[in-house]
Order: sequence, then structure tokens, then C-alpha cells
Amino acid sequence: MVKILSIENDHIIAAALMGLMNQHHYVVESVQDVNWAWQLLKQSEYDLIVMDVTLPELNGISLCRRIRSHSITTPIVIIANEGPMSEKTVGLDAGADDYLIKPFHPEELCARIRALLRRSVPAADIFCFDWGNLHLNPVSAEVRHCSDVLPLTPKEFALLELFLRHPQQVFSCSVILDKLWPYP
Repeated sequence: MVKILSIENDHIIAAALMGLMNQHHYVVESVQDVNWAWQLLKQSEYDLIVMDVTLPELNGISLCRRIRSHSITTPIVIIANEGPMSEKTVGLDAGADDYLIKPFHPEELCARIRALLRRSVPAADIFCFDWGNLHLNPVSAEVRHCSDVLPLTPKEFALLELFLRHPQQVFSCSVILDKLWPYP
């Protein structure tokens, strides 16, 4: 399962981003506060960070520099309102892996996320999983039993993926919660 940290101070945009990424079966932790985001980055591992450039305490470019200065190599997508090309260049030079201008089509963001994940997630983590007649494809976020597609919620998909990735492992409740549910 893919775990994403979303840092967006606009509640409406944050909710839309979280809903979009949940639809694609990503586990998303969404925060509006840069300090809280920094604490989460120090405590947990994420597969990707999506952040707005206009954050109240510290702008996204400065936060990106801070993340990179602490040797955190997690891919970063910066989202910004239209601005001068120099701002985009500064963001990419600060360590962002991608820079997307608002307004953007939701599927474009998802395609960019998939592209970054293909480069950063080890190949073993994107293979399909089979268990009897059950087939899980993490790339297409599809689960099939025989020839029938199973309509799973994002949490059901993530839980099934966790169990199929680690078939011989028993997980404690706290490990499952840490891997699949965002911090409150």
C-alpha cells in the first residue's frame, strides 16, 4: 500500500485531495500545519508528499529544502497557484520532484503520482498478488476473484494488500493502524 502525506492549509482543497487519493487506494494523512507535518515526517515513512506552496508558517519551497537537508528522499509534488516560471524553477531546485500549477485536472495529479511512485517504490512492491482464485493488482487498484471484479473500499483494498504482501506475518492492531490509518 502507498502512504502519502498531504500538506494543504485550505480545508476544501485538502478534503478534495484526500478524497481523490483515497479513490485511488492510497493511504493519506492530511495536515494543514507545517509543524505537525514535520513531526509526522520524523516519525513515519511516506511513499510520497504532496504539498501546497503557500503554507502559513513556512512556504512549501522552504519546507521542501528543510526535508531535503535532513536527507529525506521521499518524492515531493508541489502544488501552486499560477506564478512566475522562476518560482517553479526554485521549487524544483529546492528538491521537489514535480511542480503542478492550479487549476489542474485531478487525473493529471494521479498520473504524476503514479509516475513518481514507479520510480521510487521498489519493483517488488508493485507486483500483482495471487492467493488461490484471488488476484490483486496494486497498479490498477483492482481485485478479482476468478473473473469477477470485487468492489472494495480503499481501506479494504489496503488491508487485503497488506496481508497478501506479508502472507506469513501476523500483525498487531497497532501496526495495522500505523500502516493503514492516518494520525488523528
